[in-house]
Amino acid sequence: MGHCTPRVVALLAFAVLVSGCASTTVQVKVLRPAEIDLGGIRRIALGEISGTGGEELAGTLATGLFNTGRFEILDRQHLETLVREHQLAAGGLVNPETAAQTGSLVGSAAIVLGRVTEHRFTETLEVGSPKKDGEGNEHRKYTRRGTARVAATLQITDIATGRVIAIRQPTAVKSAALTSTDAIPGHIDPSPLLAAAREKCVADFLRAVAPHEVSESVEFEDDDDLPGTKRGIEFAKGGDLERAVTAFQEVVALHSTKARTHYNLGLALLCLGRYDEAIASLDLAYGMTASRKYARALARAREWKANAERLRQQSAPGTP
Repeated sequence: MGHCTPRVVALLAFAVLVSGCASTTVQVKVLRPAEIDLGGIRRIALGEISGTGGEELAGTLATGLFNTGRFEILDRQHLETLVREHQLAAGGLVNPETAAQTGSLVGSAAIVLGRVTEHRFTETLEVGSPKKDGEGNEHRKYTRRGTARVAATLQITDIATGRVIAIRQPTAVKSAALTSTDAIPGHIDPSPLLAAAREKCVADFLRAVAPHEVSESVEFEDDDDLPGTKRGIEFAKGGDLERAVTAFQEVVALHSTKARTHYNLGLALLCLGRYDEAIASLDLAYGMTASRKYARALARAREWKANAERLRQQSAPGTP
């Protein structure tokens, strides 16, 4: 089984937004720790997901858990057979009175049970007001909209103790539209929208139990009076953070009294996962110019460092 790296991995996206002439915002993808620490649990059984769409949601959930690279998916039927062979009731899988016996059979593991509370598709047809073209002919616009809604309650329980570790209630809405002039568009296929909504629900649940990527914005400050700054920003935009750090270090060496130079260097170091150095640079920038922007950057660096430590702990084999 693969394990997530213990440090935050920042990968620069290709899309770069430029706001004004003084700053350049770069989107970065950052690995965040699981919202809930499952400790040493690396084996998960999928129990019943009841309700309309439950079977489909269970399949999507199994795939999602497997694709995290953190969990071995236990076959529910095999698990129940094992329990019966040792004369435990099927309810003993999550019954605190017999859970210890089950835990001794399967080791450290958890089971996910749940219910789909909403799984529906609705469709509407909007008819626009007639409008005349240049020749006086009337035309009417028709828009058919389809909306899929999926909601579920998912519970993860420690098999060894019967303790409920977490309950999540993800909800997702996906929609699509077809537009036509002078003709009513055909019906929208609900299957892809319902599948996308189920995937969104599963993704929300997975954030609770596994490390996950989020998109963050990092805003570098440009300055024509500080030669080398643009070069560092261009390296950062291209994803070459090592060269960006080198470029910003050269700017700092020439203009060490400018807060902006330390700020840009701190951001590049932050994206590289060099947290202590990033915090030192950003703290220096904030000490020179006590702006809210610099304060937020410093707080973010400390948060990312704390998240990296949580990732390291969650990735350690056999974490208690």
